[in-house]
Amino acid sequence: MKFLYILILLLVVFSSCDSKYVFEDYKTINHEGWDRDSAIVFNMPVRNIDHSYKMYVNVRNMGNYSKRNLWLYVNIIYPDGRLLSDTVDFYLADEFGIWEGKGIGDLYDNQFFYKKNILFPVIGEYSVSLRQIMKKKNLRGILDVGIQLESEKLNVRD
Repeated sequence: MKFLYILILLLVVFSSCDSKYVFEDYKTINHEGWDRDSAIVFNMPVRNIDHSYKMYVNVRNMGNYSKRNLWLYVNIIYPDGRLLSDTVDFYLADEFGIWEGKGIGDLYDNQFFYKKNILFPVIGEYSVSLRQIMKKKNLRGILDVGIQLESEKLNVRD
């Protein structure tokens, strides 16, 4: 019983430590691979438009991923329907094939800085979609993708 109390206390302490991220979510990729036509969509609520934000894209890959990089389309759809589109190229390995991310065994976690000073003009739910645009239609070796939104500055609209 004492172990249960300690476990609950640790969960409460660690869950409240990293409050710089106002949104964080991961999606698991189909075990058969990430199809080029399949977008991974995150529904992200924005409640404070007086802040600017930084956004990160997180990628978890296996050591058997056959490429060194990952090209993505990033689309942000605003609550009013506006669309912001971008193309990014993230490097998961260096020129010698050494994985860049933090890893345990054959699993590597990567956090890629996407954009800073992002301003969201309206309160509401934004949709962020990631779609792989590599030459292979079905991309194997990517396990999970995620996004993180970090509050950057206060009162940017004053």
